[in-house]
Amino acid sequence: MISITEYKDNALFLEHLSTFDVAENPYQSYAFYSVFFKNNSSNNYIFYELHEDGKLIAMIPIDRYGHNIFGVTKMRFIGYRKFNYQQYICKDEDVKRVHEAFIEHVKPSKVVFDFYDISDATPLYNVISKSELVEAKIQLYCCPWIRINNDFESFFKETFTSSKKRTELKKFQKRLAELGDLRLVNVYDEQTYQENRSYLEQIYRVHKERFANVYATSFFGSESKRSYYSELIETLMKYKKGYISLVVLDDVTIAFIFCLANTKMLIDWIPAFDPAFSKYNLGTVQYKMLLEELCNNSSIEVFDYSKGSSVYKSRWAKENTYNYQFIVNTCPGNLFCGLEAWYEKSIFSFKTYLREKGVLSWIKHKIGSVRAMMHKEKEEIISVRVEHLQAEDNRKAVEFHYKDIREYPVTVREEVLSSIYKGESVCAYNTSDGYMTIQMADCK
Repeated sequence: MISITEYKDNALFLEHLSTFDVAENPYQSYAFYSVFFKNNSSNNYIFYELHEDGKLIAMIPIDRYGHNIFGVTKMRFIGYRKFNYQQYICKDEDVKRVHEAFIEHVKPSKVVFDFYDISDATPLYNVISKSELVEAKIQLYCCPWIRINNDFESFFKETFTSSKKRTELKKFQKRLAELGDLRLVNVYDEQTYQENRSYLEQIYRVHKERFANVYATSFFGSESKRSYYSELIETLMKYKKGYISLVVLDDVTIAFIFCLANTKMLIDWIPAFDPAFSKYNLGTVQYKMLLEELCNNSSIEVFDYSKGSSVYKSRWAKENTYNYQFIVNTCPGNLFCGLEAWYEKSIFSFKTYLREKGVLSWIKHKIGSVRAMMHKEKEEIISVRVEHLQAEDNRKAVEFHYKDIREYPVTVREEVLSSIYKGESVCAYNTSDGYMTIQMADCK
């Protein structure tokens, strides 16, 4: 028989979770929660533990949100819209009886439960889908994913069936390599974390520049979140629950993919690339480099792109899962529970409609533009400009290293890199009257 206890102590939850880390979902690991609670706390958090014959079989972290109107309690998993996937913390084979026991336990509280971001690849999705208590089922996001093949060349040909497309992508990678020392650096445990800390410290700036005019809900590039993400990365690496792939050019990080990890899967969470490389298709090249590494030198079986169906994801991924939201009414005969469930259904159905029509993306871009204007940094004391000179027989190129221009504004770096892509070279750096002038020409 299953017994259930509840408490409101974050520290006790973490203590018990540290010895009950059974969930395959890395968002629900001790490593993730231990840092999450330092930056996300609430008096509305409550924790449930399910025991069977004295043995712990499940832990359920709950957020009681909203106002308790007419005695109706609204619940959802802790981490709403901060985790990409949600579920009970238990073994897959225990999900059905854990769910049934939990719902029965909270029924007297007249609970309307918002099961948000439930993947259709999980046992929980199958269990809830069959429940008569579901008031609404809303499809949220497509989650493209890739089954890793041990033979990259075969995988590459199956993914990009056009030899022309494969050649183009290889050309972009070659062009990037011609700029300097181009390397893929993967961080996945304590040792690789310590070895590459200098590269990891650069990823926040990359993200900030990439999403300067976009409302990025992770706020990864924000100074206010720096300590949180730094600690999270270090902790995830300690427990092997994280994987960060970096593209490094002349000791400068120009792109990264921050993934959560379990033994057989990587979940793409926060990616970004230096926007100065607009001509080089850098984002797609990085995924090629990472997937080639995973095919040839890892035990990873699945690369999950997680939320969103961007074009770059569909180029690689041939399979999909979907995230859903379920509104569950534990007391369908109660008028007030019914009204609350109807309200939740209406709000989220309307939000989904706006997302499908592109309205939410438009709003995010507008918010991002306003935020960029409000937080615009002061211009550099030394102004920088690019000057394009006519080709001359005696004009020679100087050795180019991206780190020499890394501190300049994105627009300047982009112009330099785009000019190199078109065939020009840097032939001089001149400083005069407070101006740095980068002179470029065709030096062939």
